[in-house]
Amino acid sequence: TSNSGKALEVIEKISRERKAPLYVTKKATRENGTIVVNGHKNLELGLKGEFQLRNASLAVKTMDVLNESYHLSISEKALKKGLEKAKWPGRFEFVRKNVLLDCAHNPHGMDVLVNELKRLKFNRLVVILGTLKDKNYEEMLSLLEPLASHFIFTRPNSERALNPKELAELTRKPHEVIENV
Repeated sequence: TSNSGKALEVIEKISRERKAPLYVTKKATRENGTIVVNGHKNLELGLKGEFQLRNASLAVKTMDVLNESYHLSISEKALKKGLEKAKWPGRFEFVRKNVLLDCAHNPHGMDVLVNELKRLKFNRLVVILGTLKDKNYEEMLSLLEPLASHFIFTRPNSERALNPKELAELTRKPHEVIENV
């Protein structure tokens, strides 16, 4: 795990109770334009966003555990190639200049997205948002509102889709409703 604080305490307790090994890793850091984690240096990450450093830390720690405990021989070269080639379509993905896709679908994911957006420089942010009615869409919208200049609310292609007019009723920001984008 790469958790800390109370979350780590809970995980450690459960690990002890179940007599299960627990592997803890620190978050990767950036040094001179590359990533450093668990003694591995000069790593590059294909995934965008600072939040991906945590995922990279977990991947590197997993490789180290597999090599040490299960006598595998995953090479440093394979590790570097895997991290560089990693892709997650729709997660903090720039499809064109100034066009960002993200599939955040719960408050935690939206909070991560908002924190990444705060790192970017932009004059105006137009958010196209469609969600499912069983999601915590009120909280997700409240997280986006401080950054958004304008909203376009739409309906996902799902039987569980929230009517975009319901989203529109929750914001005072400029907005429009387009059923299908």
